[in-house]
Amino acid sequence: MRNVHIGLSQIKGRKKPWRLRWKPRNAKDRTCEFHFTKAEAIQRKKEIEDFENGHRDLSSEIDFQEIREIKLKLKQTENSKAKGKSMSFAIDWFLENYQGGDELLELKIYYKEYRKIKSRKASSYSISNDDQMIGLKGKDAFVRLYGDKKPTDFNRKLLQAYIDSKSSIFHREKALRAFFTWMCGKSKLYHNDHPCLDKNPMEGVSAGKAKEDFTRAVATNQEVCDLLRLANTKEYNFSAAKWAFMFFTGMRPKECERFWDPKNKIGWNAIALNHKEPTIIIDRRVIRKKGPPTRQIRIRKGFLEMLKAFKKGGEKKYPMNVRNWKRVHSALRKEIWGGRLKISTQLDEAKDIARHTFVSNLYLYSDSMALTSGETGDTESTIRQHYLNPLMSLNDSKNFFEEIGINALNEKIKITNNEDLSPLGKLIEIHGEGILNDQSFLTAWTGQKMVVGIDHNIPREERIQMLEDMRRKKIRGGPGLNWKNSSKKRSGQGLKR
Repeated sequence: MRNVHIGLSQIKGRKKPWRLRWKPRNAKDRTCEFHFTKAEAIQRKKEIEDFENGHRDLSSEIDFQEIREIKLKLKQTENSKAKGKSMSFAIDWFLENYQGGDELLELKIYYKEYRKIKSRKASSYSISNDDQMIGLKGKDAFVRLYGDKKPTDFNRKLLQAYIDSKSSIFHREKALRAFFTWMCGKSKLYHNDHPCLDKNPMEGVSAGKAKEDFTRAVATNQEVCDLLRLANTKEYNFSAAKWAFMFFTGMRPKECERFWDPKNKIGWNAIALNHKEPTIIIDRRVIRKKGPPTRQIRIRKGFLEMLKAFKKGGEKKYPMNVRNWKRVHSALRKEIWGGRLKISTQLDEAKDIARHTFVSNLYLYSDSMALTSGETGDTESTIRQHYLNPLMSLNDSKNFFEEIGINALNEKIKITNNEDLSPLGKLIEIHGEGILNDQSFLTAWTGQKMVVGIDHNIPREERIQMLEDMRRKKIRGGPGLNWKNSSKKRSGQGLKR
């Protein structure tokens, strides 16, 4: 039986299209197809050759009795495409396409087919992410762990237990749901001619809602200032401008790289500094994912001051394309958050901390989910489940956008976090330092009849701690406290500044 040969050629004098020309096994005339790119033409040529000639000989792997049984089942499927083809092609077609009864294939085979179909539309980054999360690469990937099982072996309880026990719950659940939806033949993006499941076992599986005692990793204003000051040094390749851009626009590291890539010619061309409302336009070349084709981000007070300095200083002083960026990015995360967050190749809680910080602050500052969704490009459910930190305060968000400016790059700034202040510290914030010398206030605060001899040589932190101790112990009616004779060092943090 002859093999079908396919000719690949290009029309003379033109860059495209590419032509495929062949004579099908069961046809009298030749057939032509045209494709715009050579890669598409080569892929299509391979598919046609596999269809017409078969792509492997199974006689060495399957004994005669099995071949007879498969041939009988193949006839029962009334497969018109297999008529006149070789036995090896017929067996191959059956193994790949027959979905009846106990003839379900292993999960890993379905994933390979899903990956092949998805790769025609999705980006290479998306495919690689799937392989790591649920495919055959990551050590905790679903198909790698359960690839030998059949799709009907999975239920909601097993899938929920898997999601709950692994890291990156949000992204893993999303990728797994898309895969099972495809196996049910209900995927809108990736068509499946041969669904193998009637009911989706992912129904009812949830990535879980945020618990009250669970907070997403966000940077405090103090950490942002400390990071910018450290980043603006030779040790970290003067990367402060790039960090500031991620913190105050919410761009992901890869998006930031594409935005400032000289080849794309975006950068300052997409930043309107002199408009009445300064904005940054991020288009599809930067985003490269489903969602709105563009994002418009407002430039607020502190960041506007920084951007003007960055533009004036130029790339030499404030480079956006930082040398050895991966090393710098990793080193600064460990330096700033290594004491309170887990940072490793397996679990990096600070990986997206700049974007999490921007989104959480923006939602509190704007008090608008619609504006937050528009500037970040994410849906409300994604923002609530994946980004928001419920413990942040409105005052911190105002300071984030309005007070952190260009001085943070060159000066060591100490920021008061109102959430950390003691009761006395909050009163000092409201009424000023003068209340520490106000006799009527001290009498009311401590419950003493008289507090005398306040010695200003005693450190301020110690005086505040003494007042807080007296308040805590509720000392009443005792003798006056002479602070001149008090030289005892007291432990405790007192008022945090």
